[in-house]
Amino acid sequence: MSTATSLQPGRRVLYLGIAGVLLCLSALWFTRTYAIVKQRTWVGMSGEARADYLLAARQLLVRLGARVQESGDIAQLAQFPAGGRVLMADRDRLNPVAIRTLRDWVRRGGHLIVAAEPPFARDSFLEQLGVTSTADGVGGPDAVDEVDLPNGAHLRISLPRTPVLHDVGGHASWQHTTRGDTRMLQLADGAGRITILSTLVPFTNQAIGRLDHAELLWQLVRSDDGAPIDVWLVPQLKLQSLPQWLVQHALPAIAVFAILLILALWRAMPRFGPLQPEVALDRRSLREHFTAMGRFYSAQRQLPKLLHALRRDALELMRRRMPAAGDEQGSDRIAAAAQAAGMSIREVQHAFGVPADAPRDFVGAVRVLAELRARLVSRSLHQSPNAERAIAH
Repeated sequence: MSTATSLQPGRRVLYLGIAGVLLCLSALWFTRTYAIVKQRTWVGMSGEARADYLLAARQLLVRLGARVQESGDIAQLAQFPAGGRVLMADRDRLNPVAIRTLRDWVRRGGHLIVAAEPPFARDSFLEQLGVTSTADGVGGPDAVDEVDLPNGAHLRISLPRTPVLHDVGGHASWQHTTRGDTRMLQLADGAGRITILSTLVPFTNQAIGRLDHAELLWQLVRSDDGAPIDVWLVPQLKLQSLPQWLVQHALPAIAVFAILLILALWRAMPRFGPLQPEVALDRRSLREHFTAMGRFYSAQRQLPKLLHALRRDALELMRRRMPAAGDEQGSDRIAAAAQAAGMSIREVQHAFGVPADAPRDFVGAVRVLAELRARLVSRSLHQSPNAERAIAH
C-alpha cells in the first residue's frame, strides 16, 4: 500500500508533462499554418455605380470642368448647344426621326461619339455614314494599343478585338488600325464630326482607371481652346412613345374620339330603376290541354279515333257497373245501360253507332256518352256501399 501511494505523484507529473508537450506542439503547428492577413476581394459594383455604368466617366468629366447632363430624350437635342459633345452609349432603338435629329445637330458643329457594338443585323445610322462593322474572327486576349489621336496626343489603351470597323465610303478623316483591323475612326459631317469606336468598354466604371482610358475620354470631349465644354451622356435611349406623340400632335382628335366614346357608352348603358316583378309562367289547365288535343285531332281528321276511345271507356264502365248484363249482346247491354241511366235507348244506340265523320255528329255522340257515364257512376254510388272503391276503379 505504501509503495502505490508513493508512485502516484510521479505519474501525475508525467502526464502533465506529456500534455504540456502536446499543447506546445499544437500551438507551434497552428502558428506555422495560420496567420491573420488582410485581403481585398472584388465584390462588384453597388448602389448608383451598379445602375449607371458611366458613373465614373461622368464624375471625371465634372471634376475636369465639363458641364455634364445625362438624358435619353433625343427630342431635347435641339436645345443642346451646337458646339457640345454627345456620348451615346445606346443606339438600339434609333428610328429615322432620331437619326435625322442627330445628324442635323452634328452638322451645326456638334461632336458625336458612338460605339459600333453591339453589331446589329442592320445599323441604319452607320450605313448613312458609309461605315460597316463586322465581328473579329481572330479572337484571343485584348492587347495594349498605342494610339495617336488627331490632336497629337499619344495614349496607351486596350480595345476589345470585336467589332472591326470598315470605312466603305472612304470619308474617314482619321482612323486607328491595330493588327490590320480598324478599331477607331473619325469623319466630318457638315460643321461637326462623328467619332466611332469599336466599343465604349474603356469608359465604363471597371475600365476607366486602367492605362490611359480616362485621358482618351477627356481628349475626345475637350475643346481645342480649353474652354468649358457641354457634354451630354446618353446611357439609355428614351424615344417618344405613341401616347406621347398622340398627345403632342393629335390632341383635338383624341378629345373628339373620347366625347364620341362617352356618348356611345351612355346610349348603350342600361337604365337603372325599380325591378319589374317577375311574371310567373302561364300553366295550362287540364281542360285546355284536352281542348287542344281535340282541336289537333280534328285538324288531322281523326275524330272517329277519339270517339272510339270514348265508346270503349263507356263499355268498360258498363261491364264494371252492371255485371248482371255480362251475358247480353252488345246492343242489349247498351239498351240495358240506357234504361238504368234513365236515358233514351235510341239516343244512346245512336251515340255508339254513328260514324262521327262530321264535327256535329262527333259533338252529339260525345255529349251523350259523357252523360251516360256520369249517370252510371251516380247510380253506382247510391246502390253500392263501396262507393269510394268504385270511384277509384
